[in-house]
Amino acid sequence: EFWTALLGKVYDCMVKVNGLLSVPEFVSVISRLIAHRDAVIRKRALTLFIERVSRAEESHHRYTSDEAQHFVSMVAHLTPVIEAAEPAATTAAATAGGDESAELSRRDVNVIRQTAVYSLNVLVKHFGAQCPEVFEGALPTVVRTFSGNLKDASVSLEVAASGLACLTSLCNTLGLRLLPGLATFMPPLLDACACSLAVEGDASASAAKSNSSGSSSGAESAATSKEVEYRLAAKQLLRKSTLAAIHAVIGTLPNFLAPYLKTLVQLLTNAQLRPDASATKDMAVCLQQAAAARSALAQQVPHRMLLPALFGAYPELALPATRANSASLVLFFSVVQAALHQLSRADLASQYKTLFKFFLLAFDYRQQALKHRQQALSEVAAKAAAAAAATAATSSSAASANATEDGGRSAKKKRRQSNHGDGEQQQREEQVQRAQQEAQADAVRRGAVAGDAEVDSVEVAACVAFRELVMKLAESSFVPLFLKLVDWATRADAPGLRLLLFYRLVDVLAGALQTFFVPYFGHFFRSVAEVLQDPVVKLAEAPEQAPALVTFVVQGLHKCFLYDDQNFVNKERFDSVFEPLVALLSNTALLASAAVAAATATGKSSDAAPQSEAETAARYISQVTSTVLPCIVQLALCVHSQPLWKKLHSSLLNLTRSDVAATRQGALLVVEALFERLGEEYLVFLPETVPFLAELLEDDSLDVERQCRKTITTIEGFLGESLSRYF
Repeated sequence: EFWTALLGKVYDCMVKVNGLLSVPEFVSVISRLIAHRDAVIRKRALTLFIERVSRAEESHHRYTSDEAQHFVSMVAHLTPVIEAAEPAATTAAATAGGDESAELSRRDVNVIRQTAVYSLNVLVKHFGAQCPEVFEGALPTVVRTFSGNLKDASVSLEVAASGLACLTSLCNTLGLRLLPGLATFMPPLLDACACSLAVEGDASASAAKSNSSGSSSGAESAATSKEVEYRLAAKQLLRKSTLAAIHAVIGTLPNFLAPYLKTLVQLLTNAQLRPDASATKDMAVCLQQAAAARSALAQQVPHRMLLPALFGAYPELALPATRANSASLVLFFSVVQAALHQLSRADLASQYKTLFKFFLLAFDYRQQALKHRQQALSEVAAKAAAAAAATAATSSSAASANATEDGGRSAKKKRRQSNHGDGEQQQREEQVQRAQQEAQADAVRRGAVAGDAEVDSVEVAACVAFRELVMKLAESSFVPLFLKLVDWATRADAPGLRLLLFYRLVDVLAGALQTFFVPYFGHFFRSVAEVLQDPVVKLAEAPEQAPALVTFVVQGLHKCFLYDDQNFVNKERFDSVFEPLVALLSNTALLASAAVAAATATGKSSDAAPQSEAETAARYISQVTSTVLPCIVQLALCVHSQPLWKKLHSSLLNLTRSDVAATRQGALLVVEALFERLGEEYLVFLPETVPFLAELLEDDSLDVERQCRKTITTIEGFLGESLSRYF
């Protein structure tokens, strides 16, 4: 402790003495010390140099031109230190000749190189604008720090990260002067970024393998785990540095990145860079840098270069349709949306047809994901079946051998053995089937295929990006595109899954365009009625998506009725949709499943299906209240016609006599809402409503009876008198 304290005091004295030296004398001393044989002295000399250069910023002191030239002259002395692959002279420990000494020597060299790169970085920040030619000459040295195979364990990721940080400073300081070196540093920069995004899983796998090995001693296992943690921290630093460098390059040389844009898009939309509220502090910084780089990419790169790169990157991001690729596509469409937001109307006039073709391709993602899922799960099931069959065959061969040895069995015993063999065959088939199901479920858990939630998130992102395109189009350009979109989704030979995307998109566009979009419902209103009548038939290849389809259709209709100020909904259109809408109230299973799908999509629930009748009823009522009820009430408000109201009211009253209690309760909810929203004008239907309410007051279901009393209270509020004498 005494010697440690003494050493600290000596360092303090040395710092003060160095502070008294003039800049030329200080630089002369440091240039000799960084070539000293002792690694500790070399590191300390570099540290003193960094402190001296940075001191001006802290004290707001400006160095003279001559002083700046002396500091910049250190670049020539730092370059050999940065490029040193082996120590110029070994430390005393290294000369002992052991493996540990050799490792210590290698690490010393890496620390010295890293400090030297940081010294160069500090010089760039302070004097780069004054002496740009000197630092341009140092660019190849900086690039070599992060070139090569960074996955090699012998390569120092800390040195590479420091080199990338120095490249960031060079870009920010020198600007266009780095253009001649773009082809030199851009490929290794992209390789370093790809490495930082890919190697984390490899390192984790190595750690798991090491920890699971029973042959390693406790000390070796602990050392290996520590090494893996150290490596992962270095990779996180590398990732942070690469993203900062990419952001700087995009901001500095956006007009010259055409050969690298496709790779840039793929890297910046990597699934590991998706927003994550639970990310660690360091990872949160990386995510912020990635978001800033994506924003710069969309805002600063000319659209004539960026759009072709986006179109070219999409197919490789879309397939195979895995969970990771789905997350990448969400980020990808955020870039598309931001790029469209920056696009001027004049530029869009020459690009919108190409963009529309791209979106049609993207809108088929669910179809592609379904095919990939079926193919991948079939392959997994086949492999599992083969493995299970091989195991069963081995067991059967052993049993046959035993049976051959026992040749003197009676006929009765042989028949029993034959029956037993049939049972074993059935058991083997069941084992194969279970193995297939378990393997498929494991593939879904591992993210080898994209689940419905992942596909939904991609479709939402694509629809939002398309909305950005539509908001900038003139009506004369939008109409033909929309008609093509309607035909693409609703024609007889179109895949049913396109309807799911189409009505999701209709819901998004109706919410954005409001009154302007209402007349466009006329192009597909017949399809709306057909979907509501039998959504399962429309989605023959994926009937499990029928609840989601119905939800989008109902939500779109609600917006149509809400924003209709042009009498779009006439008697004919009312008649075509009110019966299917009312009929939905009787489909408790469909609406309950829709509630589950909606809750899962918003992250509020992970339950696959209702587990009991009461749970089914609760979810059914929730979906009625949130979607069907507002749509029916808005339809009534929209038409404002008592003859049409009468049709609607009669259909609802008939549903209150359903055999299903939840349906009766749902119909009552809608009746109450109609009386509440239409007020006194709707009281004309009270006489025909009273008999139904009288029956429901004696209903076997407490929920129905409770809702009936609530409905009566609502009606009495508008009537101004009690209805008790009628019951």
